[in-house]
Amino acid sequence: MSEVTAFNAYNKFIALKQHFNSTSYDFFKYKGKVRSNLNTFKTKRDRFFFEKVSRKYEGEELILFYVSNLIKNRDVWIGELARNVACEKTYLDWKKTKQSLTYQFQSDILSIKSSMNHLQQVDQDFNQLFITKSDEYPQLFEFHTDGTISLETLIGIDLVLGCFKPWERVLSGDIIWDDFYHTCLKYAPFLDYNVKHQNKFKGILRKEFASVI
Repeated sequence: MSEVTAFNAYNKFIALKQHFNSTSYDFFKYKGKVRSNLNTFKTKRDRFFFEKVSRKYEGEELILFYVSNLIKNRDVWIGELARNVACEKTYLDWKKTKQSLTYQFQSDILSIKSSMNHLQQVDQDFNQLFITKSDEYPQLFEFHTDGTISLETLIGIDLVLGCFKPWERVLSGDIIWDDFYHTCLKYAPFLDYNVKHQNKFKGILRKEFASVI
């Protein structure tokens, strides 16, 4: 394994950490480029972890391995990624979700209906789940924070109904919301959602909730 390969793994990691932790850096806009120096990298004590990671993952897969773990922990250390089997499991679980986004979406929408039934809201208009106040999160957002639906599904709902921007106008400045919204903006491009996904998601919502136009 060459030092150049490990150096490239380091650059991707630094670029993606900046992408998820900064509002100004965009991994796609800058094509993953960051200011770095190979000679400086050679002096870093953690360079061996990058060598280990780059032996297992390369190219696009390495990027997605990083992304899956940064979504879970933006401050994840390269040493954890190289040595902790939990990080590998995080990636494998994320990969399964990514390969079945429509199935995940449909399952989560049924979970929403089940939760509404449990809360005796069976007759409640689906649109009521989007109502927010400055001191109150939308119930749909709460369904994500309590684990009822995945982040990918909530981003998918926004793709169809555009709920995030209205929420942002009301909740901007709230620490929990700001962190969540930042994560969604940074994460969404990696899901590769397209018009086909949008139409499938819209069809599922219309089937399960008559109030969805």
